[in-house]
Amino acid sequence: MDVSVFGSWARPTDWYAELINLSRAAQKVSYEVVVAGPNKPTFSLPPNVTFIHTDPDPGFAYCAQFAERLCQGETIMQVGDDCRLSLNALDNMYLKFKHENDYKCMIHPRWGTGPKNDLTDSHPYLFETPSPTARYGFPMWSKRFFDELGGYDRRFRFGPGDADIQLRAYAQGGRYVYAYDAFLSEDTTAQGGTFGGTFYQKNGSTELQNLIWRRWYSNGEQYGGTLLSEPRTPFEPIEEK
Repeated sequence: MDVSVFGSWARPTDWYAELINLSRAAQKVSYEVVVAGPNKPTFSLPPNVTFIHTDPDPGFAYCAQFAERLCQGETIMQVGDDCRLSLNALDNMYLKFKHENDYKCMIHPRWGTGPKNDLTDSHPYLFETPSPTARYGFPMWSKRFFDELGGYDRRFRFGPGDADIQLRAYAQGGRYVYAYDAFLSEDTTAQGGTFGGTFYQKNGSTELQNLIWRRWYSNGEQYGGTLLSEPRTPFEPIEEK
């Protein structure tokens, strides 16, 4: 298996659209989709999709972790049901990964946001940090490297665990490059489910943001400061389901 796409399953209708989209994004590579969540599918799943039912809902970081453990691909990529990839995006990202010939290299697509999943947006970057050598977002990267890092930290139950693990990757010799012929658009208005929106406010988004700043930044507060080369606090893994 070349690529495993994984994530949390909360909104079956949106995942239906995402599965159709992924078939456009991967027309040459072999790929699978592994998802976990509390809401069961409302439609028949294709043969290359594995669904894990988690009830009660442990949070999307936990669901994503449970899904990742079943991934069989050489590379993995977490996506949400509000993400849409451009034509041949997974093909092009995987080709870039093989070209780099470095299992610690994370391949980023270009990125943008919009309620219509506009794949013509020219925004070239994902989420920036004070260091130009560290970016985080939705990379395709080696399952081997992800597993060596231990997966997501259990404290980031609803986010931003993806940022934390990628910062840990940089601390362990990881690097990133862009696949400029791959584009990912994230609909940050999808059903009010954005980080910082109502759902996350109820589940402690401020506390989680402060946690990552205390772990990774010199001043321990949001905004400003220097990105540290190592986290202040030890990694706490998500236990086996």
